[in-house]
This record gives sequence, structure tokens and C-alpha cells, in this order.
Amino acid sequence: MLAAFNQLWADRSGNFGIMTALLAVPLTGAAGLAIDLSHALSLRTQLYAAADAAAVGAIAPNSPTVVQAMAMNGDGTITVGSPDGQGLFFSQMAGELGQLPVEAQVTVTKSGGLIESHVSFSAIMPTTFMKVLGRERVTISGAAKARYQTPAFMDFYMLLDNTPSMGVAATRTISRI
Repeated sequence: MLAAFNQLWADRSGNFGIMTALLAVPLTGAAGLAIDLSHALSLRTQLYAAADAAAVGAIAPNSPTVVQAMAMNGDGTITVGSPDGQGLFFSQMAGELGQLPVEAQVTVTKSGGLIESHVSFSAIMPTTFMKVLGRERVTISGAAKARYQTPAFMDFYMLLDNTPSMGVAATRTISRI
């Protein structure tokens, strides 16, 4: 029996098939990891583009958010900014993004003459090939921020002296036209 075991141990035929079978799972997992992560990065890029559009669009000069901010006497959160920004964010969802569970939070605040919008998002992408390695989903998250400086209005007063007291080519006569 020991001789048969030594003969089996010394025999090298069939090693390629055994090595291929043993390496198939890790190689498939690595290839799947590359494919699924590149897909997640592509979706992340699209989500960042939507977040950027929402952050900038929420505080566009003619937006309802800026109109409300200009009417505010003090600083604080602008209530119309959140639904307006979320509407802009979700309007960018097309194709596969429209079918993913995506959460977005938009806050718009005014501080002095500065209006800031913050957009944060989180999405869950189901995996395809990484299931071989036991990973069912990948979470994608990020944030975008934009600022808008409101115009600075100044009160100024101008005094016009139309009396001859200034002595600049003034006469006591009144000319009539």
C-alpha cells in the first residue's frame, strides 16, 4: 500500500487538469471583480454627474431657491432648495440608474451673501460575477457641493447742490428755454 501511494505521489501526469480545476474559481472571481468594479465606477461617474447638476441647478441665479434666499432677512436653511435639488438629481437618472435603489439628500443654506448646496447620494449595485466570491452587492456613495455668491447691494446717497454757493459758473439770473 505504501508503494502504491509513493507511485501515485511521484506520478506527474494529469497535473495540468488538476491545476486548472483548482485555479478556475480564483481566476473567475478575479475577472468578475474587475468587471463588476469597473461597472460600479461607471455608475459612480454617472451619479457624480447627477449630483453636480443638482448642486449647481439648485442654486442657479433664476432658481426658486435663490429667489427665496434673496427674500430672506437672515441666514438659515432654504426650504425650497431640497425638493428642487432632489428633482434635478433624479431627473438625471436614465437607463440602468433608474432601476437602482438610490438615495439622495440635498440641503441648501444661506450664510451672509453666500448660498451653498450640498448633495449626498448612496446607491446599491447588485453584482454579477463577484457572487462567486460571496459579494452580492456594492455600495456607491459620494457628495457634491456648489456655492453662489449673491450680489452685494449697497445704499448710497447723492447730494446735488443746485445753488450758486459752489461758485462754479453760477449766476443769479434764471434762463428760460
